[in-house]
Amino acid sequence: ITIGQVIEPRVLKDWEDLKNFEPPKKISKGRFWLGKLMFKIAGNSKFKMGSIDNFFFERFHFLRGFRNICIDIKKNKDKLMELGEILVDWYCWLIDEWAKLGADGIIATDDWGAQSGPFISPRDFDKVIKPLYQKVIDRIHKYKMYFILHSCGNIYSIIPKLIEVGVDCLQIDSPLMTGLNKLGEFSGKICY
Repeated sequence: ITIGQVIEPRVLKDWEDLKNFEPPKKISKGRFWLGKLMFKIAGNSKFKMGSIDNFFFERFHFLRGFRNICIDIKKNKDKLMELGEILVDWYCWLIDEWAKLGADGIIATDDWGAQSGPFISPRDFDKVIKPLYQKVIDRIHKYKMYFILHSCGNIYSIIPKLIEVGVDCLQIDSPLMTGLNKLGEFSGKICY
């Protein structure tokens, strides 16, 4: 009903369900009408941003459930990467479509943090998430677009990882949770 944490997954209850999983159809007709209108109104004088919606971690736990995903990162990395590759293909198609419309940047949301730190360790981020992020962000940069990532929570320990994969700008709703002085350490490397 909401986009909060999924307790009982309905899509990928177990990894056997991955055999039948299909992302949304790649049909642009009707999907980008508002973006087209807004971009036309904005013209070339405004920064135009397309959205690829919820990014990998959020999409994973929407499909598998939050608890399952936290376990999968440790115990089912291969299956998670298989799902990730399906999503890479989907996200890259969306990026291609936004590029055709003239987007200057792409935004995605991936809430990584709780109050005291991220949901997964920086090491697990490197093993599972970083390669997936890299493929999508490389596609964005291929079009000379910027990538803006929204994340809530204290994400201090993974900000260096986000910089490494090419996140251009972080939109964080809780900068005090991470610490403004700590965020200053990354000055000149990433925008906020």
